[in-house]
Amino acid sequence: MELWHLFLSAQVQMVLVAIILLQFVNWVVEAFKFKVLLQTPEKPKIQLIIKAIYIGNFTALLTPERIGNFVGRSWVLKSIKKDTIISTILGNYVQFCITIVIAFISLLLLSQHTQISYHLPNENFIILVYFIFSIILIISFIHLKWATMFSKITYLNSWFQSIYKLVELTSRKKVQVICLSFLRYMIFVFQFYIMSIAFGLPLDFYSIFIIVGVMFGVVTLIPSLIPGNLGTKEAFLMILLGSGPMGIKFSIISFSIWTINVGFSALIGAGFNIVRHKN
Repeated sequence: MELWHLFLSAQVQMVLVAIILLQFVNWVVEAFKFKVLLQTPEKPKIQLIIKAIYIGNFTALLTPERIGNFVGRSWVLKSIKKDTIISTILGNYVQFCITIVIAFISLLLLSQHTQISYHLPNENFIILVYFIFSIILIISFIHLKWATMFSKITYLNSWFQSIYKLVELTSRKKVQVICLSFLRYMIFVFQFYIMSIAFGLPLDFYSIFIIVGVMFGVVTLIPSLIPGNLGTKEAFLMILLGSGPMGIKFSIISFSIWTINVGFSALIGAGFNIVRHKN
C-alpha cells in the first residue's frame, strides 16, 4: 500500500511524465544514429525514420532479447530493405558494445564503492570476462572488415553491397554512432536517477550509474525467451541489492521504466503500423 500511495504522489507522477518525454528523446536519438549508419545515396526523412523506429519497437517486443526491431523498420523502409536491416543490426551491435564496456567500468567502480551494499558471486572472474569481452568488441567495431565473411555465405551473396557499405564506414561516422549510442545509454541512466529521487532512494547519480551499468551489462548476456526481457532485470536487481527496501524499490523503478521505454513505445509502434496498413 505504501508503494501504491507513492505512485499516486504528485512528485512521482511528474517524474513519470518526464520519463515519458525522455522516452521520445531516446528514440529520436536512435533515429539519428540509424540515419548515420544508413549508407544510401538518398536517406529517408527523419520523420519517416522515427516512424520506422517505433514500428521496429513493436516487432522487437514480440521477439526474445528484443532482436526483432529490424523487422518493423524494414516494413516502413521497404525500398531500402537490405540496407535498413544491416544498418539496424550494426546499430544494435554498437549499443551492445557500449553496454558491455560500461558494464566492465561499472563492475570495477562497484568493487571500490563503499556505500552500495551488494551481492555478486565470483566478482573477480566476472570483471575479467567483461574486460576481455570489452576489448574484443571495441576492436571488432574499429575493424569491421570481418563482417564481409557473411557475404561468402550463399544465401547472403545478394547482401554483399549493403554489408560492404558499412565495412567502409568512416572513422568520423563511427565516432558519431558511438557518441549517439552513449547518449542513449545516459538517457536511461538519467531516467533511473530521477525516478530514484522520487522514490526517496539515498543514491547519487554516480551510484545509479554503477548499478544501472552492472544491471544492463549482466542482463544483456542472460538468455531470455520472455518478450522484451521482462522481469530479468528486476530479478537480477533483487539478487544484487537484496530483497530489502533498496532492492524492491529499484526493481519497481526498473519495471516502470521498462513499461514506458519498451511497452509504451511498442504501443505507439503498433498504432503507427495500423495507420500504415489503412493508408
